[in-house]
Amino acid sequence: MIRDKVMKEIFTPSKLDAFNHEDVLREKMLAFERAQVKKKLRPPLPVDVRIAARNVRLIPQAAERDRVAKAERAEMLREILDVIKDIEVLNASEIAERMDCNAHRLANYLAMLNKQGYLHKIETKGDRKIVYAYIKTGKVFE
Repeated sequence: MIRDKVMKEIFTPSKLDAFNHEDVLREKMLAFERAQVKKKLRPPLPVDVRIAARNVRLIPQAAERDRVAKAERAEMLREILDVIKDIEVLNASEIAERMDCNAHRLANYLAMLNKQGYLHKIETKGDRKIVYAYIKTGKVFE
Protein backbone atom coordinates (compact mmCIF):
# COMPACT_ATOMS: atom_id res chain seq x y z
CA MET A 1 0.00 0.00 0.00
CA ILE A 2 2.76 2.44 0.84
CA ARG A 3 4.49 1.52 -2.38
CA ASP A 4 1.35 2.27 -4.40
CA LYS A 5 0.94 5.61 -2.67
CA VAL A 6 4.55 6.59 -3.36
CA MET A 7 4.32 5.47 -6.99
CA LYS A 8 1.14 7.51 -7.46
CA GLU A 9 2.82 10.58 -6.00
CA ILE A 10 5.96 10.22 -8.13
CA PHE A 11 4.20 9.48 -11.39
CA THR A 12 1.56 12.18 -11.33
CA PRO A 13 1.50 14.05 -14.64
CA SER A 14 2.68 17.36 -13.13
CA LYS A 15 5.79 15.80 -11.56
CA LEU A 16 6.60 13.84 -14.70
CA ASP A 17 6.41 17.03 -16.77
CA ALA A 18 8.73 18.83 -14.36
CA PHE A 19 11.31 16.00 -14.36
CA ASN A 20 14.20 16.77 -16.68
CA HIS A 21 16.55 14.01 -17.78
CA GLU A 22 19.09 16.60 -18.96
CA ASP A 23 19.59 17.80 -15.37
CA VAL A 24 20.29 14.27 -14.19
CA LEU A 25 22.69 13.66 -17.06
CA ARG A 26 24.49 16.94 -16.38
CA GLU A 27 25.02 16.11 -12.72
CA LYS A 28 26.23 12.60 -13.48
CA MET A 29 28.65 13.83 -16.14
CA LEU A 30 30.06 16.48 -13.81
CA ALA A 31 30.51 13.90 -11.06
CA PHE A 32 32.29 11.58 -13.53
CA GLU A 33 34.67 14.32 -14.70
CA ARG A 34 35.48 15.31 -11.11
CA ALA A 35 36.20 11.65 -10.31
CA GLN A 36 38.61 11.61 -13.29
CA VAL A 37 40.39 14.64 -11.80
CA LYS A 38 40.75 12.88 -8.45
CA LYS A 39 42.26 9.85 -10.21
CA LYS A 40 44.68 12.22 -12.01
CA LEU A 41 43.36 11.13 -15.41
CA ARG A 42 42.54 14.67 -16.52
CA PRO A 43 43.46 18.25 -15.56
CA PRO A 44 41.19 20.19 -13.18
CA LEU A 45 37.89 21.41 -14.58
CA PRO A 46 37.79 25.12 -15.48
CA VAL A 47 34.77 25.59 -13.25
CA ASP A 48 36.80 24.32 -10.29
CA VAL A 49 39.86 26.55 -10.86
CA ARG A 50 37.99 29.79 -11.42
CA ILE A 51 38.82 31.10 -7.93
CA ALA A 52 42.54 30.55 -8.52
CA ALA A 53 42.36 32.59 -11.73
CA ARG A 54 40.87 35.53 -9.82
CA ASN A 55 43.83 35.49 -7.45
CA VAL A 56 46.19 36.18 -10.36
CA ARG A 57 45.01 39.80 -10.26
CA LEU A 58 46.30 40.02 -6.70
CA ILE A 59 49.87 39.28 -7.80
CA PRO A 60 51.76 42.61 -7.78
CA GLN A 61 53.40 42.04 -11.18
CA ALA A 62 50.05 41.30 -12.83
CA ALA A 63 48.45 44.35 -11.22
CA GLU A 64 51.34 46.54 -12.38
CA ARG A 65 51.15 45.13 -15.91
CA ASP A 66 47.40 45.84 -16.01
CA ARG A 67 47.96 49.40 -14.77
CA VAL A 68 50.61 50.07 -17.42
CA ALA A 69 48.42 48.61 -20.20
CA LYS A 70 45.47 50.79 -19.15
CA ALA A 71 47.66 53.89 -19.09
CA GLU A 72 49.03 53.15 -22.59
CA ARG A 73 45.51 52.51 -23.90
CA ALA A 74 44.23 55.78 -22.41
CA GLU A 75 47.14 57.69 -23.96
CA MET A 76 46.41 56.19 -27.40
CA LEU A 77 42.70 57.05 -27.09
CA ARG A 78 43.56 60.65 -26.13
CA GLU A 79 45.93 60.90 -29.09
CA ILE A 80 43.24 59.70 -31.52
CA LEU A 81 40.74 62.21 -30.15
CA ASP A 82 43.34 64.99 -30.43
CA VAL A 83 43.99 64.17 -34.10
CA ILE A 84 40.32 64.58 -35.06
CA LYS A 85 39.06 68.16 -35.05
CA ASP A 86 35.62 68.90 -33.60
CA ILE A 87 33.50 68.97 -36.78
CA GLU A 88 35.78 66.87 -38.97
CA VAL A 89 34.79 63.51 -40.49
CA LEU A 90 37.69 61.10 -41.08
CA ASN A 91 38.02 57.42 -41.89
CA ALA A 92 40.56 55.09 -40.27
CA SER A 93 43.10 55.50 -43.09
CA GLU A 94 43.12 59.28 -42.76
CA ILE A 95 43.47 59.10 -38.98
CA ALA A 96 46.33 56.60 -39.40
CA GLU A 97 48.12 58.92 -41.86
CA ARG A 98 47.95 61.80 -39.38
CA MET A 99 49.25 59.60 -36.57
CA ASP A 100 51.90 57.87 -38.72
CA CYS A 101 50.70 54.38 -37.89
CA ASN A 102 48.77 51.48 -39.43
CA ALA A 103 44.96 51.69 -39.89
CA HIS A 104 44.57 48.09 -38.72
CA ARG A 105 46.25 48.99 -35.44
CA LEU A 106 43.73 51.78 -34.92
CA ALA A 107 40.64 49.66 -35.68
CA ASN A 108 40.18 48.34 -32.13
CA TYR A 109 40.79 51.75 -30.59
CA LEU A 110 38.25 53.37 -32.91
CA ALA A 111 35.70 50.66 -32.11
CA MET A 112 36.33 51.21 -28.40
CA LEU A 113 35.86 54.98 -28.72
CA ASN A 114 32.67 54.42 -30.72
CA LYS A 115 31.30 52.00 -28.13
CA GLN A 116 32.09 54.39 -25.27
CA GLY A 117 30.38 57.26 -27.06
CA TYR A 118 33.36 59.48 -27.88
CA LEU A 119 33.07 58.94 -31.65
CA HIS A 120 30.11 58.39 -33.93
CA LYS A 121 30.57 55.88 -36.76
CA ILE A 122 29.12 56.78 -40.17
CA GLU A 123 28.83 54.19 -42.92
CA THR A 124 30.00 55.50 -46.32
CA LYS A 125 30.68 53.85 -49.66
CA GLY A 126 34.27 53.70 -50.84
CA ASP A 127 35.62 52.58 -54.20
CA ARG A 128 34.81 48.89 -53.82
CA LYS A 129 33.63 48.47 -50.25
CA ILE A 130 31.92 50.13 -47.33
CA VAL A 131 34.18 52.53 -45.41
CA TYR A 132 33.39 53.81 -41.95
CA ALA A 133 34.00 57.46 -41.18
CA TYR A 134 34.20 58.82 -37.65
CA ILE A 135 33.16 62.15 -36.13
CA LYS A 136 33.52 63.36 -32.54
CA THR A 137 30.36 63.34 -30.44
CA GLY A 138 31.42 66.06 -28.04
CA LYS A 139 31.86 63.78 -25.03
CA VAL A 140 34.98 64.76 -23.09
CA PHE A 141 37.61 62.06 -22.50
CA GLU A 142 38.68 61.84 -18.86
